[in-house]
Amino acid sequence: MKVKIIKAKKMAVCRCASWLEHWQEFGGGSVPTFCPEITCTKPPELGVHVQKQDPADPGWYIIPLCNLHSVAAGKTIEIFSKTKFVPAAAIDTCGSPEFQKRTPRQDPK
Repeated sequence: MKVKIIKAKKMAVCRCASWLEHWQEFGGGSVPTFCPEITCTKPPELGVHVQKQDPADPGWYIIPLCNLHSVAAGKTIEIFSKTKFVPAAAIDTCGSPEFQKRTPRQDPK
């Protein structure tokens, strides 16, 4: 599956600690051992905005990528088909009223 890496400008602010945590919180689960780019063996370190190369799905999503692949804004990369996509729209996830009612997480000391 191919995805285009997006440099997110005018996105609603994510209320999670990071985009990677956003990915974990809203459906991604545990961070995979390796970056989902099909030739990469580095660990994912960031949650990155992507768009599927599918005209029927114009949505923006978050996936975990390594530092090398996370800085490739505007480029298309091939990822494993089993990669979990989490919606990037904060209004539908961490910005939703349901999420706002949750008890805030405690920052680790």
